Amino acid sequence: MSQLCVLCLDNSHFMVNEDLLPSRLAVQREAANALIHQILSSNAESRVAILQLAPNAKPVRTLTTDEVLLMRALYGVSADGQLRFTRGLEIALLVLKNAPQSETTVRKRVLAFVGSPVSEEDIKQLPSTARKLRRANVSIDIVSFGPEAETDRQKQVLREFLSQMTCDSHLVCVPKDNDMNYFLSTSILFSNAVSLVNERTDPEIAIAVKQSAAEHNTRLDAEMKRAIQESEKSSGIKTESKNSTKETEKNEQTVLSEEEQLALALQLSLLETQIKKSDKKQ
Repeated sequence: MSQLCVLCLDNSHFMVNEDLLPSRLAVQREAANALIHQILSSNAESRVAILQLAPNAKPVRTLTTDEVLLMRALYGVSADGQLRFTRGLEIALLVLKNAPQSETTVRKRVLAFVGSPVSEEDIKQLPSTARKLRRANVSIDIVSFGPEAETDRQKQVLREFLSQMTCDSHLVCVPKDNDMNYFLSTSILFSNAVSLVNERTDPEIAIAVKQSAAEHNTRLDAEMKRAIQESEKSSGIKTESKNSTKETEKNEQTVLSEEEQLALALQLSLLETQIKKSDKKQ
């Protein structure tokens, strides 16, 4: 079955912490990249979008099948501000609701990383968010990591939230001092992953998978180096425009209401679809 998945990254200021090396954000990116590859390789019709959860939750890449574009979006997200968990989930729901309809059966899914404390404001809004997701038949998988994943309070909040979901939803808590990539590869999130092919029973398929994975990693390494070089070249420009950009963002936040910000996020998610339709007509 193909799926439409919105991958939500926790990019709050907690993600600069180095209790996970080299940082929580870097470890999260690697794990997200592996999950994206698993989703897209499992079905050619599956698409993934990326959404950041801080400081103002918003999409950074609309639904696509292009792994390179998704990787660039991953590495373009920086740590800043406070986690906006419920707002991010509701924007992810808007992205999925307004995705082009497919003739085939499609699973709609949100995959959220949470490595920061969930605020009291978010906790109060979680029941309402759960109802919205449930009515839209959207499942949610949560990867909880970092010291906050070990607290009883955080576990209880996330478990109670998922208990209100009727769809196939899961909570995966990554234990302290565990390699996140390896831990997730053995979790329910990778239960249908191609990378778990049994080498004894399917040796030919296993070899093909390894070759495909090697090619995939080589291509992404090249793209990553290119993205880093482009980032270094533009760093001077970014530094000069930093103050003016912050002032603009403050003005926008003052002017836009919550409804207007949601509408803006929805426009971003629909932009790529409108462009594709226009190209087809031409």
